Amino acid sequence: MGNIFSADIRRRSPWLWVPSLYFAEGIPYMIVNTVSILIFKQLGMSNAMLAFFTSFLMFPWVIKPLWTPLLDMYWLKKRWIMLTQFTMGICFAVAAFVMPLTFATQLLLLIFMLLAFFSATHDAAADGFYILGLEQDQQAFFTGVRSTFYRISMIAAQGGVVLLAGIVQESTGLQPLQFELTRAQYESFEPMQFANDDIVIELERGRGNIHKSASECEFALTSYNESPSEARLDAVNAPGNALLVKVFLKHKLSGSEQRQLALVHSGSKSFGLSYADRLVFTAENQHMPQLAIITPAGIADDVSPAVFKVQSGNFILAWSVALGAVALLYLLLPVYHAFALPAEERYSGRINSAKEFYREFGSAFVTFFTKKGIVSALLFILFYRFAEAQLLKLGTAFLIDYPEYGGLGLSNSSYGVIYGIFGVISLTAGGILGGWALSKQGLRFWMLPMALALNLPDAVYVYLATVLPDGLLPVTLSIIVEQFGYGFGFASYMLFMIFVAEDSGKYATSHYAIMTGLMAVGIMIPGSFSGIIYSEGCNESYPKFFWWVMCATLVSFVVTLIAMRRVPKSFGRAAHGEQ
Repeated sequence: MGNIFSADIRRRSPWLWVPSLYFAEGIPYMIVNTVSILIFKQLGMSNAMLAFFTSFLMFPWVIKPLWTPLLDMYWLKKRWIMLTQFTMGICFAVAAFVMPLTFATQLLLLIFMLLAFFSATHDAAADGFYILGLEQDQQAFFTGVRSTFYRISMIAAQGGVVLLAGIVQESTGLQPLQFELTRAQYESFEPMQFANDDIVIELERGRGNIHKSASECEFALTSYNESPSEARLDAVNAPGNALLVKVFLKHKLSGSEQRQLALVHSGSKSFGLSYADRLVFTAENQHMPQLAIITPAGIADDVSPAVFKVQSGNFILAWSVALGAVALLYLLLPVYHAFALPAEERYSGRINSAKEFYREFGSAFVTFFTKKGIVSALLFILFYRFAEAQLLKLGTAFLIDYPEYGGLGLSNSSYGVIYGIFGVISLTAGGILGGWALSKQGLRFWMLPMALALNLPDAVYVYLATVLPDGLLPVTLSIIVEQFGYGFGFASYMLFMIFVAEDSGKYATSHYAIMTGLMAVGIMIPGSFSGIIYSEGCNESYPKFFWWVMCATLVSFVVTLIAMRRVPKSFGRAAHGEQ
């Protein structure tokens, strides 16, 4: 195994490269599959489109087994590692550069797809280098090290990168402007104006017929906000029972600079607020107001004031800085690994031609899909996370969505701390406890309890979406519970795949790679249609959607009961044998 390396391998401690290699694995994966949700949401992508496209970004990990064996045939794994890290650095740099551009959303989708391809290739090269570069006793010892540093990279991506973006966004924000409105003021309404050094707000009664088509009002207002003009402003004809909010920007913009403001609502539930989450000003339209509408809600006897607040922050600059920092890291990593990684003396592959490779590859597929009990195994691999896959996309959107749309309205900073730090630590703790539990009683004993642990904590999102609690403590505790359950419940999923691959002989690695691709399919497909379920099936109601997720957990329990029947009672214990 170690004979493909020079004597240099014996002089270099794995501590020099194992931690950095697996730290480098996690960040691109988390940014492409999780942090991208925050970016696209702030760029204005709808939940349906967001769920579909960010799920589709997993596709390179799905088809990774189709090309990664070629890394054994051509070039050295060390060079593949350095090349993919460098190309990922370039991709992050380009992503930071395109953030201010008009077609940033479309360009970022393309860049993140390239990032996903390079990241999947890097994962395969790094795993191969780990297996070939360490003796078996070293592999066992450093398994915990690689897992730990992968988890640290998750904290760095979901916590550090998002927190950096949040800090930059908050530090570049304008002075917020707040006003209050009671039902009594609304009933005897007179035009109002509020102002500070950066923002002016004017409130006026709608001039239109209360029976005017809502779709006509929506079209006129959204058309105006997207491309303000005097003619379009005159065409905005809000219903007579509504208040038209005009937000003016006094802060001067130049060149390609833009500001995105948001009008948020708290306090009394006697009013509703529409079209207020993306008030975008550019150098071309800064002389025109952005518009929102306040409408009376059903709680007419509520005497408490509703609080409206215009807040801002240069989220474009914030994400450019955050992605630029990641780019710098990945441009420096190959420089470090050029010296830290041991040198390979020759190519590590045993396959001499593409024809031989595809023949072996075909054999691996045939032997996998003809294994005894493969149907129950496939059902478990594809559907164990059926509900969780849908929650992954819309759960993140819910946490950052504005309260007017039923979300919690977390800032990037709050999300980075709650989900990226507390959540990942809780996930890791759940995974460690899950591994320990499996080693004591075995896989079959824990499969159903772990399915319960994976799925039942999803109910915290039903609670959060229904109650919309004030303060960060209830949100933090809910995420800790949900992520701990996910980490604990996921442990049986990974051990089950090892069980399926254990009797695969020379194809054990290929069969495991096929299952990791199917695992990605089990996330990609349910995640892609979760946005449609939210928008069409649940009428864009977060509580309804999360109740649907709870119903979908039944699929996980069914496939678990089917799959666990073929697992020996003793499999997974520290010392196991067939029973």
